[in-house]
Amino acid sequence: SLEVDAFLLDDGYQHLSLRRDMDILLVDAVRGLGNRRTLPFGPLREPTDHARFADALVVTRCENLEHGRATIPSIPFPPGRPVAYTRIHSYALVDMGGEEIPLPPGGKEVVAFSGIAQNDQFENLLRASGFIVHSFLGFRDHHPYRPDDLERIRAAADGLPVVTTEKDMVRLPGEVPFPLSALRVKVEFLSGWEDLSRLLLERIGRGKGR
Repeated sequence: SLEVDAFLLDDGYQHLSLRRDMDILLVDAVRGLGNRRTLPFGPLREPTDHARFADALVVTRCENLEHGRATIPSIPFPPGRPVAYTRIHSYALVDMGGEEIPLPPGGKEVVAFSGIAQNDQFENLLRASGFIVHSFLGFRDHHPYRPDDLERIRAAADGLPVVTTEKDMVRLPGEVPFPLSALRVKVEFLSGWEDLSRLLLERIGRGKGR
């Protein structure tokens, strides 16, 4: 049996009945809090004043540390609690068999597609990674790919290599009729990892839930 020390839940913040040891609030440095309204009238899942329930704040997708820090005044987050800043960057491609391929030199032309919450983020990351995106096909988040979707992508590629996300690659049905790889990314902490990790270890070690 697996020895599990902790459960990490995505989107668990808004489930008030969930017993938890720690809440980590993530805010996108590029999009911020949007119009500060909750779904369906805005991008937020809870009112902005619920930021006070967070034990730590992580500002994501920072271009640099200064960019991330500029986001803080718009977030009603209590002072004195850990704040960390991160960015995402690509470091490899991965093929259908799971083998990593080094990123090619800049200027490689590709066709790309994704079905994630913010497809533009993926397209922008590809361009920032040096790819020339000949065309981009965006699908809805959690899109259930069908054979006709693959045919549409194949027609758009017209022989060019195709790049997608790892999340999308595993959802593709059957045989893929075009050369495909996924962009592999990782999160880099620009600042704040020490304070955040210290709190994580303290709370996980306590392990009582609330």
